[in-house]
Amino acid sequence: MALGNVKYWAEFTSDQGVDYKIQIYDEDWGGSSYEFTLAEGFKLTYDGRGKERYQGVKGSKLEFTAWVETSVTTFEAFVDGLNQTVQGRYKVRVERDDTGGGYSNYWLGVLIPDLADKEDVASPRAVQFRCTDGLSLLKDIDFDQSVYTTTANKETLQSVLQMLQTFLYTYNPASDFFTSASDSFLFSYVGWYENSMASPNTQASDPLKYTGFYPKAFLTITEDTEKPISAYEALEQLTKLFGARLFQVDGKWRFIQVGVYTESAIYYRRYGYTGTTELGTGDVSSTIFRNFGSTSDGYDIIRLAGGSFGYYPALLNVEATYGEWTTSGLKSDEHTVPAFVNLATTETNAVNLGYVQATAGAGILIDQQVAITMLSGTVSPGLGYWIGTAGLWGGTIPDFNSWIMLKVGSYYYNGTAWTTTQTVFNSHNAYLLWIQPTTGLNYQGNLIGSILTADLPASGDLYYNQTFTLDTHGTLGQTVAPSGGETAMTSVFVREDQTNQAFGASATMNSFLSYTLNGTVDIDRVFGASGTAGEANDKIDLGELRMGDGPTTGSPHWGRLQIWNGSAWLNDGTSNVWQAFGSGTTGNITRILCEQCLAGQRKFTERNKYNLFLSDKVDYRFEQAMKDSAGNIYVPNGYVFDALKDEVKGEWFKAVEDVSGITNATTNNTTNLGPTL
Repeated sequence: MALGNVKYWAEFTSDQGVDYKIQIYDEDWGGSSYEFTLAEGFKLTYDGRGKERYQGVKGSKLEFTAWVETSVTTFEAFVDGLNQTVQGRYKVRVERDDTGGGYSNYWLGVLIPDLADKEDVASPRAVQFRCTDGLSLLKDIDFDQSVYTTTANKETLQSVLQMLQTFLYTYNPASDFFTSASDSFLFSYVGWYENSMASPNTQASDPLKYTGFYPKAFLTITEDTEKPISAYEALEQLTKLFGARLFQVDGKWRFIQVGVYTESAIYYRRYGYTGTTELGTGDVSSTIFRNFGSTSDGYDIIRLAGGSFGYYPALLNVEATYGEWTTSGLKSDEHTVPAFVNLATTETNAVNLGYVQATAGAGILIDQQVAITMLSGTVSPGLGYWIGTAGLWGGTIPDFNSWIMLKVGSYYYNGTAWTTTQTVFNSHNAYLLWIQPTTGLNYQGNLIGSILTADLPASGDLYYNQTFTLDTHGTLGQTVAPSGGETAMTSVFVREDQTNQAFGASATMNSFLSYTLNGTVDIDRVFGASGTAGEANDKIDLGELRMGDGPTTGSPHWGRLQIWNGSAWLNDGTSNVWQAFGSGTTGNITRILCEQCLAGQRKFTERNKYNLFLSDKVDYRFEQAMKDSAGNIYVPNGYVFDALKDEVKGEWFKAVEDVSGITNATTNNTTNLGPTL
């Protein structure tokens, strides 16, 4: 897509004397622009009225009505042909001037061609145009449609900031308005810090910039499929992780935590559409609030009659689930199988997969395929070949054996039961392989296996390692000294898929290890924050997060958060210590999320509908909270701005923070007891 040139434009002045201009850009237009006539200004709507105050993605839409007049060149044909055009071709810019000093951006978006309503009357006739800021369009775009398209892209660590820039710029056609990396594109207002971050809890330290994970977390991974979520769902996950809201103001994106409005210092960091260097920082605690009240209060935002007062229910408990890592496996990384040395070395090199809970029916499921790559010789498709010591065939015939060590607590798995004796168990044995050739001299034989252990004997960190030996045929554990063609055995890989595909010597796939309970791997880790029993009864479930703290450092889970300390990314795993706004509870980020949501709704929380009049050309934006004469703060949940009448109608909730007496817990859900932190 491209921005193109202005094809049509219109201007109007509001009742209070504010000038506005609407411009329609056509990416295929290279001619002159033409003025059209507006019927009644425009209305700008922010989504969210009636929904929960922690709703993350707050899309906006613009609606305006124009007169179709034959005197405006091509305008009638433009309107009649809208439903035949490609979505994204027409962009819309709204500008505002309340000082007489010139126009500046007020809103940017995309015209939706199939949502233009036309009157069935003779000219002049009215047509209503609808436009979106582009967020809703991301629901139909996979997060990896044109970015993160390769495995390497998905498995490259990125910061939350970089992912926001990608989804908001690359996939949103409205971003065509931004042509320079020095243009302000994204503002971050985040005050949750991990203690390892560079300069935590300061204006110079942005948690969005210093928190990272792998984009592969946005894949739903099972034993045999990988399904991407949409770019919109990915944005919802990023907002939920930080208890934040995402919306557009004056053509720029705001990522702002609900909790910042009760803080004494409210820091922002400003970025372009690419790059992590701040274009500016500052404290907006003196400008992010607007006073409102009755005409007698003397404020320029006047509360009119016709509103209503309501409440969010008082909450007893808030829960959030960080459970996606269980369905995507305790381990799902690519790895080469090393040669067996001894039991001590095997245990020393074992990988910590994280904490697992011992309960009735809980075991470890191993689904894998060992791929043995031959490096020399000539083979024919579909034939069996010996694993030989003098090439691909001939000479002494050894067995290939794969050995797995699983350890939890002081127990080792021996293939049938858990024992306190240090041991490994045999997962694959072969002396004859069926070979499927590829090009060149690299050939692969595959050994498929699926193992479910006995019930876990104890709770604790689970350790895993896998090695191989070449043994005298028919006797396990008696290693044959490699010689000659046996160097091929250095190319042994573990892969996830269950198909007989051929790969070169450098290819690897994934092993899939899962915690399982009574035959299922769909197990949740639930974080919760609770108030005092008897004060409230309502409960809110924030749903599932794909990112969070843990499992521990050795596990390659894609959604585990890593922290930038100023010089390196720290793979802290379960030791991550987060804190909201530099005080109070410390712990996992999901625990902080639950506590902050509960702290804002411990008691019945005002959720009021107001009709507001903006006098004296006052400029009120969605990022701004309002203060009444008593100092109470009200945050916009959703509203409609009528630009011609200078009126705002919508819903605001009271900003409060009460952390007294809150208890935090991390449990497993009541159906499937599983890994926990």
